[in-house]
Amino acid sequence: MVKAYKLLIGSIGDDSHSVGMALLKIAFREAGFYVKHLGILNTLDDFFYKAEDFDAIFISCMNGHVDLYLEDFPRKLSTFQLGNSRPRVWYLGGNLSVQDDEETVIRRYLGMGFDYVAPKPVSWDVIYDRLMKDFHLKGIKKKGVPHADED
Repeated sequence: MVKAYKLLIGSIGDDSHSVGMALLKIAFREAGFYVKHLGILNTLDDFFYKAEDFDAIFISCMNGHVDLYLEDFPRKLSTFQLGNSRPRVWYLGGNLSVQDDEETVIRRYLGMGFDYVAPKPVSWDVIYDRLMKDFHLKGIKKKGVPHADED
């Protein structure tokens, strides 16, 4: 059995942009992570239904309207954490807003409970470095997985 960090990634809402998430999946797998890629057109509930088994949850939205899909995030996160005390990392990224400046977007979603918010696309190195720091800060360790390169 291989030990790896377990990541859940996908796009939310009517966002059908899939290339960035597919590239993230490849990059994380190449770095030895176990990645479950939900694909596109997910609901917030899709992420919460599966989050229990993962160390990090990546929610992406490239259409600039993420606020339409995350209104219930704070409540759902609070409810989820009541039954799941193991620490997790919640990331939000993509092209999150067509109207608000980046600082406003970052403050809004950090305030909702996300650990990291990238209102515009960022490089793999930025994501990887931040993720490793967050895993260390929260004491998240690698877990046994059947194969690090399968969904």
